[in-house]
Amino acid sequence: MVDEPVGRAYAFFSCSASLNKILSEVPKARFEARTPPTLEITLQELDITKYSGDLSTIAKKMKEYGANYSIEGLFPGKKNEDCANEIADIMNMLYTSELYTQGEPMIREITCEIDGTYMFRE
Repeated sequence: MVDEPVGRAYAFFSCSASLNKILSEVPKARFEARTPPTLEITLQELDITKYSGDLSTIAKKMKEYGANYSIEGLFPGKKNEDCANEIADIMNMLYTSELYTQGEPMIREITCEIDGTYMFRE
């Protein structure tokens, strides 16, 4: 039996709201983005020690730019790019939520591994 692929992607972003406040907005953002229920996400304060290799370099750079949170997404049966696209949709909904005042900048990068290299979603 072949293991089912699991798409994996990461978002690093800035937000002045508390972790609990962001967590309370995630279900609404997922609903508005029509995110499939099989997408698993983990939201946490950005901890650069949790990453290794190229992902560690990306996390460190994002922290330097002001990112203070990260999301890790797992999407069973899908590609990494699919996971990145779903996370991007969630991030867009969070940005339009009450977490950000109108015009407030959001530092964010969404990345996933494609052919052994971490690529950024545009």
